[in-house]
Amino acid sequence: MSANFSSGFPVLNGVTVFVLPPDGYATDFENPTEQSALAHFLVFGIVGFLAFIALCQRMFTKVYLVKAIHIEDWFICIAWL
Repeated sequence: MSANFSSGFPVLNGVTVFVLPPDGYATDFENPTEQSALAHFLVFGIVGFLAFIALCQRMFTKVYLVKAIHIEDWFICIAWL
């Protein structure tokens, strides 16, 4: 492991990193030991869908039952984007 601070960040095995790993930790950028991108996409997709259903339920309740939409409801819709 060598640190090249000419760019302000250390370089590890030819790759600029934010911080160097702890001593004794083996870093392999070519063959990482954990690939959890699919799991992250699935969790975000499922939880995002449930959050969207909850938002739709809230808006339905406000429009058809309460018959009033307040500023916080518009902020929730804007925040969803």
